[in-house]
Amino acid sequence: MPSEEEVVKLASAAFADKQNKLHPIHTKEATILSGIYLHGIGEGGSKMMEAVKSAASVFGVLGDLDSVLSELSSNTEKSSSESSVNGPSDVYAITVEFDSEKTASFYPINNDVQVRASAVALNNHLLEGKIPSDWAYGAAVNIVKAATSFGLRNDDLPARIRRMGIERLVDIEHAKEAAELRQYDAVPAECVELYKDIVKVAEENPDNIQDCIKLWSDLDMTHGVKYASTFTPEEAFYAGERLDRIEKMASEVILLKDVMIPASAFTTLPEERITCNFRKEAAQTIREAIKLASVNTADATDKLASLDEENQSELLKLLAQD
Repeated sequence: MPSEEEVVKLASAAFADKQNKLHPIHTKEATILSGIYLHGIGEGGSKMMEAVKSAASVFGVLGDLDSVLSELSSNTEKSSSESSVNGPSDVYAITVEFDSEKTASFYPINNDVQVRASAVALNNHLLEGKIPSDWAYGAAVNIVKAATSFGLRNDDLPARIRRMGIERLVDIEHAKEAAELRQYDAVPAECVELYKDIVKVAEENPDNIQDCIKLWSDLDMTHGVKYASTFTPEEAFYAGERLDRIEKMASEVILLKDVMIPASAFTTLPEERITCNFRKEAAQTIREAIKLASVNTADATDKLASLDEENQSELLKLLAQD
């Protein structure tokens, strides 16, 4: 049985950054993804990248890695060139900062043709493991927004990109189920427990969701999880209610003492009822809230919150009569 020191040494050797145990290089897929990530953060000439390329050579995928990095570099130069020619008005689905002085933009979304083409390209890159999942998620969100603005139909985009690009709330219960399902992605049982632990941390510390997603992503890379046949960390966590539907509902209601009141019912409250049931100052506050409700229901809610408890209760009873 190997000693503890040998186990630690072996585990460290599986990473390009051995000291911090980052950027796994123990499988073909993990090696290529680590290379893409290091390239993306401007570490293309680092010792870590040298370790990645050495591992790629051992696995016989150095040519594949060089091809992917060459494509990324080509896109970087193309993006920089297009920006200088076409000006700052060009819009891309994602912009990556390589270092403090250099950025690269990918997946142009300036018109409906570009949106369709970029959606297909992003889908292919995700399936081929050519892009980190967090980049794919950010790009998908912006592609779907652009598709909506150009009036494209749902079937104009690949289904995976359309689903991924719809912004949703975090769903911890879904993430728990997703953690369990990693056992079917060739992840050892003892390592599945690590995924479950990540979800527990996210549940206890909602503000650390992004850190938890990053840890999940690192585990996926370590175990060579391929997103062509399974979900990404972002898809595991962001599976709750659609934000656009929540925003639409919020725009149609006003909160009064934690009760949702249809904005239409509030804005049509007759003036005589306001005058007869409230003193001058409270009545004026309600009138101002009615004006605000036609523009921004959140502002109307805030205005009504300035009423004292008695007037809020009286207004609620008045609205309940209709």
